[in-house]
Amino acid sequence: MKRYVIIAGAALAALVLLALRPQGGRAGAAAPWTREQAISATVALAHEFGIETANWEFLITVEPQDDWMDMRTRHPDSALLKAFSGTRYRVLARSPDGNSTVTAELDGTGRPLRWRPRLRGDLPAAAQLSREGVLARFAPADAAKFQPVTEAGEDGKRRGRRSRREEQETSSGETARWEWRDPKVDGLRAELSATFYKGKLEEVSLHHDVPRSVRRNASVPGAKWKEVLGGIGVFFQVCAVTGSVIFVLISLTDRRDHLRLALWVSGAVALFYMGCLLLGGRQGYLSVNWDQSDFDTTSNKVGFLFGLFVTRPLALAFPLAAGFLLIREGQIESWLSILWLTVRRKLIPAAGRELAGGVLMSAPLAVLPMLVCAALPMTGVRLEAARPGILMDTSPAMGVLVQFPVLCYHLLCVFAVMLPLLWRPSPRLKWRLGLLFLAGPLLCLARFSPVSGNGYISIAVVAVMFAAWVKVYRAFGLLGLMACLLGLYTLYDLSALIAFPAGRAWPIAQLLLVWGVPLVGGFVIAARPAPSNVEELADEISRRNDPPPGSAPRSERERLLTEFAVAREAQQGMLPDRPPSIPGFSLFASCVPAREVGGDLFDFLEMPRGCWAMCVADVSGKGVPAALYMTLTKGMLAAEQAMATGILDLACAVNRQLLLAGKRRTFVTLAMGLLDPERRVLEVLRAGHNPILWWRAADGESHYVQPKGIGLGLAGDRIFSKSIECQELALADGDLVVFYSDGLTEAMNPRQEQYGEDRLQLVVARAAGLDAPELAQAILDDVEVFKAGADPHDDLTLVVLRCLPAGEAAA
Repeated sequence: MKRYVIIAGAALAALVLLALRPQGGRAGAAAPWTREQAISATVALAHEFGIETANWEFLITVEPQDDWMDMRTRHPDSALLKAFSGTRYRVLARSPDGNSTVTAELDGTGRPLRWRPRLRGDLPAAAQLSREGVLARFAPADAAKFQPVTEAGEDGKRRGRRSRREEQETSSGETARWEWRDPKVDGLRAELSATFYKGKLEEVSLHHDVPRSVRRNASVPGAKWKEVLGGIGVFFQVCAVTGSVIFVLISLTDRRDHLRLALWVSGAVALFYMGCLLLGGRQGYLSVNWDQSDFDTTSNKVGFLFGLFVTRPLALAFPLAAGFLLIREGQIESWLSILWLTVRRKLIPAAGRELAGGVLMSAPLAVLPMLVCAALPMTGVRLEAARPGILMDTSPAMGVLVQFPVLCYHLLCVFAVMLPLLWRPSPRLKWRLGLLFLAGPLLCLARFSPVSGNGYISIAVVAVMFAAWVKVYRAFGLLGLMACLLGLYTLYDLSALIAFPAGRAWPIAQLLLVWGVPLVGGFVIAARPAPSNVEELADEISRRNDPPPGSAPRSERERLLTEFAVAREAQQGMLPDRPPSIPGFSLFASCVPAREVGGDLFDFLEMPRGCWAMCVADVSGKGVPAALYMTLTKGMLAAEQAMATGILDLACAVNRQLLLAGKRRTFVTLAMGLLDPERRVLEVLRAGHNPILWWRAADGESHYVQPKGIGLGLAGDRIFSKSIECQELALADGDLVVFYSDGLTEAMNPRQEQYGEDRLQLVVARAAGLDAPELAQAILDDVEVFKAGADPHDDLTLVVLRCLPAGEAAA
């Protein structure tokens, strides 16, 4: 252990020296703002518009824009790129009573990018600002470069759609827009929009994002490879998680001991989050990625708390429980300390050694990316390991601890699931190790990238880090690996605070405590005497996980039927329990697989600005392969949901991931709608799926909506984006929209006749006055009557949306 202490000491000294370099190792980047600077700039802007912010609360997040920084490096003579720093500071100021808020977004140069007050009462008289005044205040040095824009052409249509969404958040009033197009970089522009209400400035927004077409043409070296490999890593992660869930659930039929581990881990993580929220208050919410713009939205609070106390704990519990079932003799030693801690509630001396060793090993690993950035400045590589908002965090220690369970997730998928599964003596050991060392770095690349600016170097750094993590795991076990990861991210944040230390003594001390307490505690625990029965648990686990061969207590058919029943229950559990409650609308959904498991799915996704996406998808094929791709598709929809700007962007992103994962050997058809409840507009698309049935109550008749589009996973971005189109449906009182899979219209009776689309129209016409659940049941009953007892031909999925008349409540 003395050797590790010497190595860690030298690494810490190197870390301090590297962090004290100009700009903390980020060549060409301006020094980031501190929390005090962001608050001061927001207060000054509020006072300028007559808003007094004394005793207000401030929540701040930071969003680095690496694409912008990369563009600045490649186009140093662009005035538009020079005008912005590439870092966006988002500030939410709240009055003590919570009735007034001010949202401001600021550039690192001090330029305001967004201004939106929400005050109790009218806006102050100081908000009286002309159009020329808006340009002078929000684009003082570049006012002459911003030109007025009109709602015309393709760009005008896009802006028109966006302006309608913005009008949902703002009172109806006059909107003015200007744009600045860069003559040197085709497609690059900044847009300034201002909304006035009764002559007063209600909202200003200055957008300067890099368009996708420009980003594609000016990507950093190796960015495409990094994106592709990261996508494959996401696929491996989905496979690991899905396999863990199914394996744990199937194992419930034979044993229950792994449940103790899963329940203890999930409960401990949930209690830990509860303590952070109680101690941190609103700042604690912000530390766990609360969306500050929706801080007081009840529905978002419920979803946030569900994810915090259910999803995140289970995301750690399932991989650990699966690994507990998979480990065999030769690997149990690496798990022994964490099993004693979670199963027996005791800390053995080996746990102290692993804790201390893992923390010590985090120091040289933290220095590695900093050395790469210092040694290769000409490549444009930048250090991105520290959290972007570390200088804004009032409690950086809490920020590290709260994020730690999420940061462990990708490593647990590798070392708690894949490694015990693949690294075991067998004739195929070399093949298994090859798969492990291929999938492991790719999975880590999808979630961990300490450097940016050069894709090739970033891939190489992650590969070296993964090899080092394997060494840590072999030397200090799973507990030591998790301690190493905690120390690693703590030192990354610490390096950022050391680089810009003004007024940061207490935050630096907090991070030193987070790094030092496990180290000192590990040495103390290691000095304890070891209990006499340490090896008993290892022998017990070995007997349970690798029992001697013998006759099975049940027949193979009984075992398969039991496993399929559990798998079907798990698959059905992945679908939403109930549709969301949307004022003014009634929803119902149902999925009936033709076999034990199926390839159909439906889902409801909460989208920005109060909109909801609903979809029905059908994977090509049937049975277990289709079920696996169904699970993968659902995971992709959930993963891309937060980053998508609309259903077209979401469909393109899922198509890209499926193309990488399926390699054109399978495809998915999809029908999706984006419901805007305020405007009563449903935007629909169809990727090779069945037509969408629209019953118009005013006309008393229905027709099929068939926007063009090909299936997901069949073609690349360019062909897919050209083939897909969206269509808007203006819904009125009593209108019905039915999404369905081909298992409905292709259902057959004993005479081999298909149910067909005409029968569906007839039953909808007969039951059009019913609510969504009753109408869906009428359709399902009619299909059953038509089949006359014939076996199901395909999975049947149905989603019904009804637009309620004014004053009518959903059933």
